[in-house]
Amino acid sequence: MDIADLKVFDAVARLGGMNRAAVELNTVQSNITARIKALEADIGCLLFERRPRGVALTSAGRRLLPYATRATRLIADARCAARDDGSPRGILTIGSLETTAALRLTPLLAGYAANYPNVDLVLRTGTTRDPGTRRGHARAERRWGLCLRAGGPARPQGRGCVPRGT
Repeated sequence: MDIADLKVFDAVARLGGMNRAAVELNTVQSNITARIKALEADIGCLLFERRPRGVALTSAGRRLLPYATRATRLIADARCAARDDGSPRGILTIGSLETTAALRLTPLLAGYAANYPNVDLVLRTGTTRDPGTRRGHARAERRWGLCLRAGGPARPQGRGCVPRGT
């Protein structure tokens, strides 16, 4: 068993089929099937029930899935850590009232963009009736990396300034 086998297993389990996993992993279906069969032989039990329209996890497959998911995430995190030079990168989406953006954010964002060229800044402006202000503020904090309101920034609980999925 190696990490490539676990990545294939994770994709098949998530997508529910060998063909769909092959498309996601940019390979052919026969490679996916061969890797799953080899993994099942290595472990000594069936991981999937084959069905006419895809596959379903067996009880052994359900037990293996959290470990496979953690292993693939750990490898991705290790790659990211090795490549991390300490410089911010990715997308930072900021929500603000229009007046705050016009009067206060322009010089700050220009300076930030000059200092951190690998960060793509996205500014979403709105009024007090828009999501991200007053009643919709908590919902916007889950979507955006940083929301500005009267009184200063409000960072989402337990997360930094980078939005989910980056």
